Amino acid sequence: MTMPMTITTDRMILKPLGPDDAGELHSLWVDPDVRKYLWDDLPVPEEQVADILEESQRLMAKAGVGLFGATLRSHDELIGFCGHWFFHDPPELQIVFGVSPDWWGQGLGTELARTMLDYGFKDLELKEIIGSTDEPNVASLRVMEKSGMHALGLVEKAGQPTVYYRLSRDEYQAATSAD
Repeated sequence: MTMPMTITTDRMILKPLGPDDAGELHSLWVDPDVRKYLWDDLPVPEEQVADILEESQRLMAKAGVGLFGATLRSHDELIGFCGHWFFHDPPELQIVFGVSPDWWGQGLGTELARTMLDYGFKDLELKEIIGSTDEPNVASLRVMEKSGMHALGLVEKAGQPTVYYRLSRDEYQAATSAD
């Protein structure tokens, strides 16, 4: 598979993240409001971010999955990220998205999630896409619901109550053909 280049949305440009993005991504991931749910409030060392970006590039080149950085069309700064990533043990491919708190409340998270659903079904040809978040992360729960995903239920993962969401290819196609 060739690595995806750029994906554009109404307001953003998404590009696969690489080593040059480590500093900006680290700054976003250590923000207390982002780290709270994404990293279970644990510190995120710069070396870990570099390792994740290296793995993301490898996965993008091999299978098209990994992390994209999001910038607004009118700005060059990284304001968010999204993609498909392996979470939990055993690893599960899931949708992932996040936006800098400076940009919350503008629908950008939903725009990222919907774009990754489109990419996952159209380009990666996934049969279903799942996502999960900590139960108290109301903003991410709303993003998945607004993106058309439906809740599967609550599971405990690593000591955290985690809500799972899912969207099948058939559900996606029915929803997008109705638009």
